[in-house]
Amino acid sequence: MHVLIASRIIAAWIVTIAITISALLEPSPYYRFGPHPDLIVLGFHIDTSGKYSAVMIYCLFNTAVRSMVHNILHPWITLTIQDTSPEMILKRAELSHRMAYEVTIVYATYLWFDWFIYINLLLAQIDLMLMELVMEVIASCVIAWRYLNGV
Repeated sequence: MHVLIASRIIAAWIVTIAITISALLEPSPYYRFGPHPDLIVLGFHIDTSGKYSAVMIYCLFNTAVRSMVHNILHPWITLTIQDTSPEMILKRAELSHRMAYEVTIVYATYLWFDWFIYINLLLAQIDLMLMELVMEVIASCVIAWRYLNGV
């Protein structure tokens, strides 16, 4: 129950921030939508529909990957590798150390690559940030649905 209360407090905070930002909003290149000559992501000018579509497709796939990293790899690392309970210590003896290191290295490396590209996308233009947000929510709901339904 505490989780639900915390979640609702956080949701109220998000709404408060969104309303405040909307009320204080002034015209800026950041608050545009779609491709235009001033939209630059990682040094690339996103000035055509084709380039913009490519960025959106990248966001779609990368958000799915990011959700897998945060909702599958991270919990596995925490609950399998980092769990120090006696039961897990016994189970870990059967765990492939090579696999554990591989997952850990992929996880750490992805976090840095994703952070670099993600921050560039988020700071480029508001529609990219909104697209990332919507796709992250969808991907997280799909993963939660799969866990809740044992799929």
